[in-house]
Amino acid sequence: MTTLELRAELFQEINPLLESEVLLQKILTFVKDLVRNQPKADENPRQIPVSKRLRELPPSIKKLRGMVHITEEDIANDPRLAYIMQK
Repeated sequence: MTTLELRAELFQEINPLLESEVLLQKILTFVKDLVRNQPKADENPRQIPVSKRLRELPPSIKKLRGMVHITEEDIANDPRLAYIMQK
């Protein structure tokens, strides 16, 4: 997909949201975070600390922390988790 096509699709998706001030504020905050956290051209993204690469989690996600507990047995029985833990 070309940059022009991506831009057109982005504006097509955002267009219905332009009537809501609340949604516009959320979009603006998200875009500012993207720009702020974007690595400089001479930086290798892998050399940037993880804390700077990840954006802040919204409160709705933070409240879910600790609700899931994965045991060693779960990891051993799930090949996807075992693969991830090997990395």
